[in-house]
Amino acid sequence: MSLTVSSYIPTGNATGTRNRDQCSFPLTAIPQALTVYAKFRVGNAVTTTQLCVAQLGSTGTTNPRFILGIGSTANYVATLRNAAGTAVASGSMAAVTIGTMVEMRATISATGIVQLGVTLNSGTEALAAASAALALPQTWASQKFIVGSLGATNVNTAGYAALAIARGGLSLTRMRQIAGVLTRNG
Repeated sequence: MSLTVSSYIPTGNATGTRNRDQCSFPLTAIPQALTVYAKFRVGNAVTTTQLCVAQLGSTGTTNPRFILGIGSTANYVATLRNAAGTAVASGSMAAVTIGTMVEMRATISATGIVQLGVTLNSGTEALAAASAALALPQTWASQKFIVGSLGATNVNTAGYAALAIARGGLSLTRMRQIAGVLTRNG
């Protein structure tokens, strides 16, 4: 992946308009212990709906799926939903600000515990409280990894710098290595 954001438009404190990054990739992995990593620059303000950063297992809102997003309360959140729609989530209270470079690292354990780590502007990773356990589904709703959209709505206009998925609960350092991300500190 690129070492720079895909199409960031510096606008100072003003709101700018950019085309959204939105795509999907085939993903044949079954629900299991894993880590999802996304590095992006926040491109739009949060209003009243969740903005999708990345999603495993569905091209829309069909469950079961795993979502990394920006919640309606302007916080970062990782959510695991089973086929019945029951959800567990781990959320960070870090403020969502346009132009911020964000790294989200979300893990799902073998017992369905979700934990989110958020790093802002290459700072120190802040870990949110881990969720309760939720039995992992046998399959995802579809075999897709989606970037930047929950279907036709809730579209995030972030500029993506890196994405990675790996088995197991991996550290931020290891996910940066897998994604080929360079940091100011090494």
